[in-house]
Amino acid sequence: FYDLLRLDEGRLGIVIGDVSGHGAPAMVAMALLRMLYRMESTQTADPADLLARINAKMFDHLPTEQYATMFYGVLELASGRLRYSSAGHPPAVLIDRQTRRARFIEGCQGIPIKLLAPSVVYVNHELTMPAGYSLLFFTDGLVETFNDAADVYGCERVAATMSDLAREEPEAAIQGLLADLDRFRKDCPFLDDLSLLLLTRE
Repeated sequence: FYDLLRLDEGRLGIVIGDVSGHGAPAMVAMALLRMLYRMESTQTADPADLLARINAKMFDHLPTEQYATMFYGVLELASGRLRYSSAGHPPAVLIDRQTRRARFIEGCQGIPIKLLAPSVVYVNHELTMPAGYSLLFFTDGLVETFNDAADVYGCERVAATMSDLAREEPEAAIQGLLADLDRFRKDCPFLDDLSLLLLTRE
């Protein structure tokens, strides 16, 4: 799932998460994860603290074997400062629309939610998203899509494609990325679900 939550007039909460497995157990885990996110985001403005709280409560309330990757960031709308923490979720792509440079952000190697132990320490990181930049968030169904030669779409192709699409409007850029993914996989089916979120700062 992904969500955008206006924390106050000047800050936007950004979250994307992906639960392991499929079917009813994964659906229950995802619903619980989203509920805990909504609750805990009213209690703390610190991304690392929020992930730690959610991790502990998932151990308390989820009896199944599901775990989840998750990214949470707080964007200051006036300055473009993004403070974020990751529970092992694939890193977002930071795109300079003017120069068409695209790179993956750092600091997304944290422990997935409900994988290791109820007490996990997460780490905050910061970046600045200037005007004219975009951020692409995605679940691993994007980079782990296979073609008929058993190659995966992969991170390098995501960055290259988003560089080519850097000056497109957000909806067109998303559609362009999906079109390139279809060209890559041809008739091979998706083996995982896929979520995309593209934020642009004008």
